[in-house]
Amino acid sequence: MFVGTGVIPYILCLYPGRMMAMAVFQNRHLLNIPLVKPIHLIFGRCLLETLTASIVLVVFMLSLHLADVDIVPTDLATAGTAVAAAIYFGVGVGFLNVVMCAIFGPYFMVFFVISMVILYIFSGVYIPTSTLPEEIRDYAAYNPLLNIVEWLRSAYYASYDSEAVNKTLVLALASVSLVLGLIGERILRGKFFG
Repeated sequence: MFVGTGVIPYILCLYPGRMMAMAVFQNRHLLNIPLVKPIHLIFGRCLLETLTASIVLVVFMLSLHLADVDIVPTDLATAGTAVAAAIYFGVGVGFLNVVMCAIFGPYFMVFFVISMVILYIFSGVYIPTSTLPEEIRDYAAYNPLLNIVEWLRSAYYASYDSEAVNKTLVLALASVSLVLGLIGERILRGKFFG
């Protein structure tokens, strides 16, 4: 369950963030329909990837349940908000990725995937951050994925302090990414999303 609580936030962030970026490029032919605008493609992919991430979560949890692993968190509300924050962060980053891919092309996704892997490595999935040297922990505290992992683990383990999780950082980064993505889509609509 320890590894599962670390992998779930990664999956819930990566899928929407990665797949939303390609929404306009993969469905450009739909823009020939007069009623369809790029924002429709983006929101459609957002909904699809949110549902896909939710289904992956349910399948993962059912698999653990069938393997006789206790999947019920001690604090269901905290677990729910952590999962919602992970999806929100993925969607926010996904909106920003749409704009970045419009500007830099689909090769921007290489940068995104590499950055997500780096965030994953330093998110405490396999090694608790409490075992890291203090200097590294200070920098790792700015990793949004680490904060989401700690947030979810605080719902399962009493030893994790949910007050130490920087929820504001996660929600602020997700919100800023979402707003920048929406503003960028509006500005670039006639240039890149034509």
